[in-house]
Amino acid sequence: MEQASGRLDAAEGPHQAAAGGGEPSDAMTYKSVRFENIGPIAAGEVRRHPVNVFIGHTGSGKSIAARIIHGVCSIGTPRSASSPDDRPGGGGPDAAAAGRAASRMGHSIIKSAGIPAAHVPTHGAQSSSLEVVADAWGSRKIDCMGLGREPAPGDSARPLPEPDGGQWPSIYVPAGRTGIVQSHAGMALGGGAAPADAPAGTASAGGAPAGGSAALPGHLAPLYGAIFQSLAGSPTETGARIVSRVFGGSLGGRVGGGIAAATYTGIDGFTTGIASAASGVLSSLPAVECMESVRKGGLLVVEEPEAHLDPARQLLLIDEMAKAARDRRLDLILTIHSDHALDSVQSLVATGTMGPGDLGLYYFELKDGPHSRIRQVQVNEDGTAEQDMIEDAIEMLSRRFI
Repeated sequence: MEQASGRLDAAEGPHQAAAGGGEPSDAMTYKSVRFENIGPIAAGEVRRHPVNVFIGHTGSGKSIAARIIHGVCSIGTPRSASSPDDRPGGGGPDAAAAGRAASRMGHSIIKSAGIPAAHVPTHGAQSSSLEVVADAWGSRKIDCMGLGREPAPGDSARPLPEPDGGQWPSIYVPAGRTGIVQSHAGMALGGGAAPADAPAGTASAGGAPAGGSAALPGHLAPLYGAIFQSLAGSPTETGARIVSRVFGGSLGGRVGGGIAAATYTGIDGFTTGIASAASGVLSSLPAVECMESVRKGGLLVVEEPEAHLDPARQLLLIDEMAKAARDRRLDLILTIHSDHALDSVQSLVATGTMGPGDLGLYYFELKDGPHSRIRQVQVNEDGTAEQDMIEDAIEMLSRRFI
């Protein structure tokens, strides 16, 4: 792999670097998120790093943790941060003000995460909480049991603020992306509107009339808008560059019959509509195309970046995404299921793409019963990690279940 031109300072993540360059960001930057009985997660804490990677068994809570952190970063600077009564130590008349602020914050976070309030706590648990430390409003502990019992306050901080210049504070890219690309490419060819712009309840995830079905998931609205723009014939420079380096082909926009649509030209020179491209290209496209739609200082969450890729391309894609995130001053959260992808993550440190303090490697460990505990894996200067934990994780990733 190409040697990186420089490392991020572990003490100053990409947000601080952007601010130091005179380019302020209004994206919410979290410092840590602590989970207690949230879904399958019994306990654990995730601290902010330029690149956080979640590994663990299917059902161990990686996606829930990633979506909640996405929710934290999506809400922008909350109203409560500007209210003296709501700030910790802000002189509120009693604890009720802080409780109301935490409730508003909690409802906004889980709404942005796309998780129903009643589904947050672990079944049978006596307590369930989320403790968030963020730069704009200090530490807040949210009673998630209470969120399930009470309706959201009418003055909750508005989740998913409108994009500024087409850029969002956080974008969540789910697994299973080939169908999203194919259906959205069909909409673009048909001259339809971006799914994110469709009125609530009028379109399904594929853009077809829903006939009274649920509206599009709100936490995916930024993704739908960004990928639709790309598929309508305007691929981004960052996405096109990464696709070229990883796959050898090229993205383009072609106008035919007055309709612009994204195309892919393979290494053999054959050009096709993007919906007919290889599954590896289709799965990778949303992740790399969304990078320019995240504000500086923001967050990009990608589930299973290794999907549909051979080991060599897994390494290339993760390396290119980490470099692009560094250059654009973004945070990355990746959830992975492949031991090859884990090797790729460790190689980011081994090759100097980033320092060991820039990588947060978190193992969602399932040992006793169905609930997991989040454990941070120490990463060394040469990219190696705590051997016993890594061996346990690799054995888990490689295990075959019958």
